[in-house]
Amino acid sequence: MNKQHVNIALTLTALLFVLLPGQLFGDNVRAVITGDNMEILDRGAVTTFRGTVKMVQGSNVLTSDYMKNEERKRMIHAAGNVVYESTGLANNNSVLIKSQTAEFNTATNYGKFYPGAEMLYSIRSTTITEIINVTAEVIELSSGSAYSECRGNVRMLRSSDTVTGDYMKTDNANNTLTVTGKVVYKTLTPGGTVVDIRSEILTYDGNVSIAKFGPGVELFYTVIRGTQTQNVKVTAEDVLLDNVTAKIVADKNVRAEWQTNVATGQRMVYTSADELMVVTGKPVIEWKDEKVDSRYAAEVVTLNFAQDKVMLDKNVNGTVVFK
Repeated sequence: MNKQHVNIALTLTALLFVLLPGQLFGDNVRAVITGDNMEILDRGAVTTFRGTVKMVQGSNVLTSDYMKNEERKRMIHAAGNVVYESTGLANNNSVLIKSQTAEFNTATNYGKFYPGAEMLYSIRSTTITEIINVTAEVIELSSGSAYSECRGNVRMLRSSDTVTGDYMKTDNANNTLTVTGKVVYKTLTPGGTVVDIRSEILTYDGNVSIAKFGPGVELFYTVIRGTQTQNVKVTAEDVLLDNVTAKIVADKNVRAEWQTNVATGQRMVYTSADELMVVTGKPVIEWKDEKVDSRYAAEVVTLNFAQDKVMLDKNVNGTVVFK
């Protein structure tokens, strides 16, 4: 192998650089790499950079302590304090990824970041910008950066929300985000209620304003009032969480359990502003204790756990069995 070695002691801001004929979304955008020290191998087919290394290609910027460029494959291998940033995604979205190792293709913009990668994903609309923090064992950017995939111990933070799962995919063009594999969602309402939602699939739509869970969902509410704590478990086929209206809607075969009580129906709407659960769709509520078993049906059943109160409205009928 013919090896040519270049080692230059730099002063102030002097830099070495190489131009790469990479492609960005089909346009002729060259990639420029700069570094403190450069080594040329295999008659220029391979170049390595050390020190403060930086690659710029259009709206893509990749920095690291070490970078190896394989010209024939259009592949860049980066290691040590890797930081990648792109502001040219669809819908004006942007991404910033940190890891210890990365692989990046300057022709397709495919990127792989590992191990223990962290991503700041900004989703923009005409009115708001949502910033999501994601950590995973591996984060990959698709060719053209149309979407990203996060694998292994995925954890997402958004405002007061925390989501964990095995896999997450972001779709830049449609502004959707999907989490799968033993998904756990946790948040704290303004009223102080802890909400814990579990399912196999979670899909965010519309700038992360609407979250859809299902099929097969479990919700756990922990209502804390002073020294009193009320634990409520709700199961349903599907659940929709609307961050704009601050409502959680559970649909199909809804069942709420607390203490020795059970409420069933086809729909339950929880509003964090008043901490009420409203059950409709042929709702039935049952109370059981040592002396009495009660069963009531109505058109609407409202559960107020903050005040430990149940309200039944319209066409109420029931039975009471004394033991």
